Amino acid sequence: LELRPARLASRLSAVLLDYLVQSAIFAVFLLVVLALNSDSGNGDGRRAAVIGVIVLVTIGYPVLCETISTGRSLGKAAVGLRVVRVDGGPERFRHALTRALAGLFADLNLPLFGAVELGQMSGLWLCLVGLPGAVATVSSRRGQRIGDLLAGTLVVRERTEYGRGSLPMPPAPIVAAWAASASVGDVPVGLIVAGRQ
Repeated sequence: LELRPARLASRLSAVLLDYLVQSAIFAVFLLVVLALNSDSGNGDGRRAAVIGVIVLVTIGYPVLCETISTGRSLGKAAVGLRVVRVDGGPERFRHALTRALAGLFADLNLPLFGAVELGQMSGLWLCLVGLPGAVATVSSRRGQRIGDLLAGTLVVRERTEYGRGSLPMPPAPIVAAWAASASVGDVPVGLIVAGRQ
C-alpha cells in the first residue's frame, strides 16, 4: 500500500492542537470535581480527584476520539492526519488504548513527571518531556513513535499537496476518443488470466 507517513512537524502540530483541547476539557472537569468535593476538608481526596481527572483526560480523550472516528483526533483531523494499522486497516479500540498508554508512559516519559513531583530533578525536565517519542519518530523509517511501534500502527497523511479530494487530470482528447471505442472483448482469455496472476 502507498501510505504516506506523517513526519514530526505535522504530528507535533496535531499534538499541540490536541493538548489545547485536552486542557480545556481538563479545566472543565477539574472545576466540576472541585465543586463537588468542596465541602470535604480532606486534601487527599482532592488530590485523588485531580489525579483521576488527569488520567481520564489524557487517556480517555485520545482513545475515545480515535476509536469513534477510526484514527482521527481533533488535532489530527485539523492537520489532515489519520492513524492506521501497519497493514493499512482502520485503527480499533485496542490500538488506540495501547497508543494512549504508551504515549503517556514511554513517549512523554511520565516517570520523569513523578520524579519532578517528588523534587528529585531540577528544571531540566522540561527539555526531556516528549524526547523519547520525538527520537523514535525521527529515527523510524515510517515515522512511528514508541506507541505506534507497540500498537502496530502508523500515522499517515490523508491530504496531498493538491488538497483532499482533488480531481485527476483529464486525459488528452486523442486518448479519450480511443478509450471510448476500446473493447476488452477482443483480449484473449489466456492474456487476461496471466495479467490477473
